[in-house]
Amino acid sequence: MAKTILERANRVLQYANYLAKKTGNQSVMNRIEYVEIYTNGYAEPGYKDPESGVIVIGNWNPAGDRFGELISELPVFLRKAFERLDCDIQWDDQWSACYGCNKLVRIHPDCYTWKISAAVVNECEFYCHECIKDDPEQYVEEHLNNPKKCLTISVDLEALGFTRMDFDGEWHFGGHDKTPTEVAKGISGDFVFVQDSAHQFGMDYSVWVREPKEEGSQ
Repeated sequence: MAKTILERANRVLQYANYLAKKTGNQSVMNRIEYVEIYTNGYAEPGYKDPESGVIVIGNWNPAGDRFGELISELPVFLRKAFERLDCDIQWDDQWSACYGCNKLVRIHPDCYTWKISAAVVNECEFYCHECIKDDPEQYVEEHLNNPKKCLTISVDLEALGFTRMDFDGEWHFGGHDKTPTEVAKGISGDFVFVQDSAHQFGMDYSVWVREPKEEGSQ
């Protein structure tokens, strides 16, 4: 059944691209060209994969020119066609696909307590929390000894030799008595900051430390 829906969704998208080209308008053609169909589900916590097995992301607003004048409602009609096929519909500026598993992860907040469940590794590779947990060392390394960055994904830091400091931090709107940079000045050895939770006016964080390796140790 899912395969049939996928085939139908692909045909719908192909026809929409044909109609977009008939308009002769580059803005309309680009809008439809950037619509993407995914079948690997969600890696975002709290989201259930659709029964159809098909998720479609795009910009579903009517296409307009730079003056705000309406050019085409083709994106709106396309969205309705996908909805009739029971596809999940998402917005392309709020979701991105993991480089590893191609599952979708939210990249834009939808509530005060949201925190991102993915990260950019090796400068340009976007991975979801599931893939990062399978091999967390590079992710942790890129946050090491930097008080301006924090881990948002829960990984087994104890397995990597870290212990949690006897310190509970909170940043909130209006400031804090001690900034992460000030906290870091008193730490001996490697450290990482971890975002434990988020709320409307701030966030809670913890600090994990690892004793420096002795010279000559492997």
